Amino acid sequence: MKNTLRAISIVLMTSFTVSASAAQLEIDTIEQAVNQLDRTTILELTSEYKAYDLAFAHYKLAVVANVQQDKDTAIAALDKAIVTLETMLKDEPNHVEVLALLAQVYGYKAGLQPMKAIVYGPKSNRAIAQAEALAPEHPRVQLVKGIIKVNTPALFGGSSEQGKQALDKSIQAFSQDLGSDYHWGYADAHTWRGIIHNNAGNTDLARVDWQKAVEINPDSGWAKSLLSKHKAK
Repeated sequence: MKNTLRAISIVLMTSFTVSASAAQLEIDTIEQAVNQLDRTTILELTSEYKAYDLAFAHYKLAVVANVQQDKDTAIAALDKAIVTLETMLKDEPNHVEVLALLAQVYGYKAGLQPMKAIVYGPKSNRAIAQAEALAPEHPRVQLVKGIIKVNTPALFGGSSEQGKQALDKSIQAFSQDLGSDYHWGYADAHTWRGIIHNNAGNTDLARVDWQKAVEINPDSGWAKSLLSKHKAK
C-alpha cells in the first residue's frame, strides 16, 4: 500500500504547481481513490492519516459507502469524521477549513439519518455561518453553503436560488485557490450548479457546468454520469 501511495504521490506531484504542499498530495490521493470508488484504499488511508486529512478521508469513505448502498458504514465514517473535526476545533475554534468540512459532514449525516436532522441540520448551519463570517469569499465555504441550501427544505431555510448564488461565488473564488493545503471541491461546485440548472429546466446550462467539472477533474464519474444521463438533443 505504501508503495502504491508513493507512486500516486509522484504522479500527482507532476501535475501541481510548485506552490502545492505535501498536505495537498494527501487530499488528492483520497480524491483519486474516491473517483475509482476504491473503498479499500480509503480505509487504508484512514489508518495512516491524521487530523484534517483523516477527517476528509472518513467523509469521502462515507460518500463512497453510500453510493455502494452501505449506509451503516457511511454513518460510522461520518461519526468518526465528526469526532476528529470537533476535536480540532477545540484547539482552533476559528479554523475555516475545519468549519466548512464539519458543516458538510453534519449536513450529510442529517441527510442519511432524517430522524437526526433536527440536531445535525442546525449544527451544519451554525458551522457554515461561522465559517462564512470568518471568510466570506472562501471557495469551500461557499461550496458547502450552496450544497446546504440546495438540500435543505424551503421550510427550514433552503433555497435553490441562494444555493446557486453561493456556488457562483465558490466557482469564482476557486480561481484564487491554487496551492492551498486543502484544495478540493472545484469540480463539485460546477456539478452542483449544473444540478440546479437542470432542476430549473435549463439542461443546456447544466451540461456546460458538468462538462466544466469533467475538464477540471477528468476522473469525475459523477459529472460524467450526469452528462450521459442528460445527453444533448
